[in-house]
Amino acid sequence: MNFNAKTKIGDILKEYPFLVDFLPTLSLKFKKLKNPIIRKTLGRTATLDMIAEMGGINTDILVSEIKKLEGEKRLLDWS
Repeated sequence: MNFNAKTKIGDILKEYPFLVDFLPTLSLKFKKLKNPIIRKTLGRTATLDMIAEMGGINTDILVSEIKKLEGEKRLLDWS
């Protein structure tokens, strides 16, 4: 999956549901994404850029961390 600032968080969480548990380690404000109703509502419209702003972190850092985890997940799935 190709990640950038305009990628919708819902698309990412659908592909990589484990990120729901990881994202709060970057910002406690991401704990809200654990709520299925909020996740479903935000997921349709919120981009990584919007989520990063909500969490008070830099978009590039958020995208980088997600890409890094995605790569690690691929390695684990491959072995």
